Amino acid sequence: MIYLFTDKGATVAQAGGKGYSLIKMMQAGFNVPPGMVLSVDFFKEWLDKLEAITELKLNKNDSDDTLKRKIQGLKNEAEKLTLSETQKKLLTEKLKLLGPIPLFSIRSSSPEEDMAGASFAGMYETYLGIKSSDLEENIRKVFLSCIDYRVVVYKRQHNFDFTKFSIAVVVMEQIKSQVAGVAFSANPLNNCYDEIVINANFGVGESVVSGDMVPDQFIVDKYKNEIISKEIGKKQVSIIVSDDGGTKTLNQSNSDITLTDQQILELVGIVKKIEEYYKMPMDIEWAYANNQFYMIQARPITTIIPLHPAFLTEQGKPKILYLDLTLVEQGIQKPLSVMGTDCFRILTNEMGISAAGIEIAGKPGDLAYAAGGRAYVNLSNEILLEGQKQAAAEYAELDSYAAQTIKDTDMSEYRGHVNISGVWATIKALITGTFKSWDLITEILSGNKHPEKLRTLPCARPQT
Repeated sequence: MIYLFTDKGATVAQAGGKGYSLIKMMQAGFNVPPGMVLSVDFFKEWLDKLEAITELKLNKNDSDDTLKRKIQGLKNEAEKLTLSETQKKLLTEKLKLLGPIPLFSIRSSSPEEDMAGASFAGMYETYLGIKSSDLEENIRKVFLSCIDYRVVVYKRQHNFDFTKFSIAVVVMEQIKSQVAGVAFSANPLNNCYDEIVINANFGVGESVVSGDMVPDQFIVDKYKNEIISKEIGKKQVSIIVSDDGGTKTLNQSNSDITLTDQQILELVGIVKKIEEYYKMPMDIEWAYANNQFYMIQARPITTIIPLHPAFLTEQGKPKILYLDLTLVEQGIQKPLSVMGTDCFRILTNEMGISAAGIEIAGKPGDLAYAAGGRAYVNLSNEILLEGQKQAAAEYAELDSYAAQTIKDTDMSEYRGHVNISGVWATIKALITGTFKSWDLITEILSGNKHPEKLRTLPCARPQT
């Protein structure tokens, strides 16, 4: 019913997304503060009591007003709940195993929370700087946050079973951090998998997570291990943990930089290892105290757009910019079928071979390619061949927004690179294309010079 972070056998269903992640990280050797997870089964007595109130049981066909009324009734009843002797005994035993901890942070860990498809960000409660004498009260408060109308509506929108409640609670040592924040192992601002984004503020990380102020932001090339940019935020609000418990909010701007270059790169090294461990882009909460970084939470990034492996460039290689032809040119919102994707790739490639003697969609990185239900044109190569303005002009009639983006964006880091094989392929294509289309080219040139002759050309008639 209670898992220490060092215990084996925990599951997401029992420890919740956050708790399970903390257990995994500690057992993988990452620096996680000592703590434990009060599992879903720990609260079974409380949930059974609430579910026994028949008139307040939620139904899938309940109206919004009915849900609001029932949920408020359930919350009123839940506020009266107290830990049983069994629960108190288990909690006391585990606290002794953790050793002396002056202050705790108490966080939610729902089985549905922090999953790849939904984050529940800001919906459950977190309490910081809690004394051991106040544990039960704050554990109940976090439990109560799962019985909330916002949570029920969010679960219904994301196709979770909203008629039942379940929650686990994380109880861990409160780190009195000098600096804290979040780190993304892929850049959610531009969908770049090669960059790590770090947001930081003084004090604990709640001010960064809540978005109450403008933090410092550092962007790092994670393969070159180079800091790309540093933006010093106003940091109008910071939250610190009081020595006697609780927190204090400081409302004052601070223009000092939160992390040194050495600290930034040290954190980047940890973030890279966490991403490698989870094998996916991760959103990580961290804290810095006692000259070391602590990992407070790790969850999948929910705002990153997943890329088919065919379109992922090798680590540290030049970036490629793709334009979705199925969306821009064809207006197809849903993914193509497997056969449709293959047909686009094969037919496009054969047209290139037929017209110019070269493959144009044979492999990722060619002028066009299709995979994962979408067909793309390689804008990096197109801009290299035609120039940025001409490439933008080609899409102006199809999608004015895409064309404007191509025209106005700094494409320096996405522009294709000239190489000998590419130059030779282009020359070969021009010669082959000119030879195969010579009749057409001469007629176009003649028509351009003597347009009046075009009117005298006989109409083609079908043969009988």
